Parts: sequence; structure tokens; C-alpha cells
Amino acid sequence: MKGTKFVCFILTFQTNKYEDLLFQFERSEDSLKKWKMDAEILAEKLKSSSERNESTDKEKRKWQEKAKQLEETKKQVEADLTDARNDLGSLRRETLEGERIRTDMESKLEKLVAQADGVENRKNVLENQLESQREEYLRELTLMGERIDMLTEELTQNR
Repeated sequence: MKGTKFVCFILTFQTNKYEDLLFQFERSEDSLKKWKMDAEILAEKLKSSSERNESTDKEKRKWQEKAKQLEETKKQVEADLTDARNDLGSLRRETLEGERIRTDMESKLEKLVAQADGVENRKNVLENQLESQREEYLRELTLMGERIDMLTEELTQNR
């Protein structure tokens, strides 16, 4: 019986060991399935991340191109602004020169108007003098005419 007990014990031990190994194997299979599922999930996440990364890279390149275009536009605008500032400086100088010329012309015009007023006054004085002299000559002519008429009458009477 001792031998049977020992064999039973060994069989029980081996059965227990077999059951433990079977249990561990089933747990390992479950763990392996879980790892496979996790690996598939991670593979999907990796694929999704890779796609997002590619999309992000495309978006990044698009924004870099846009930034490059904006930089070129900025440079053009800065060049245009510099040209506009130069033009504005030129226009200011021309405006100042035009203002100086206008002031000079106004001054000359004022002098000419003053001279014209003087000439007009002198003309009026001369016209008045001329009119006075004309009236004086007309009176003298009238007097001479009267004198001629008298002398003619005297001559006629003396004849």
C-alpha cells in the first residue's frame, strides 16, 4: 500500500502539477491573446499616429510654404513702403519748393500790383492834366475864334 500511496501521491502531484501547468498555459494563452490584442491596438495607434504625422508633416510643409510666401510678400511690402517713403520725401521737397516759388510769385505779384496801381494813378493824373490842358486849349481856341471873328468884323467894317 505504501507503494500505491506513493504512486497516488506522485499521480496526484503530477496531476496537480499538470493542472497548474494547464492553468498557467491557459493564463499564458490569455496573456498572449491580450498581448496580441494590445499589439494590434498599438499597431493601429501607430498606423493612426503615422497617418496623423504624415498629415501633420503635409500641413507643416503647407504652412512653411505659406510662411515663405508671406515673407516674400512682407519683403515686397517693405520695398514698396521704402519707395513710398522716398516718393513722399520727394513730394515734400517738391511741395516746399512749390511753396517757396508761390511765395516768391505772390511777392512779385504784389509788387506788380503796387506798380500797376502807381501806373494807374499816374495815368489818371496825366489824363486829368491832359483834360485840363485840352479844356484850356479849347478855351483859348474859343477866345482866339472870338478874337478872329472880332478882327474879321473890324476888318469888314474898316473896308
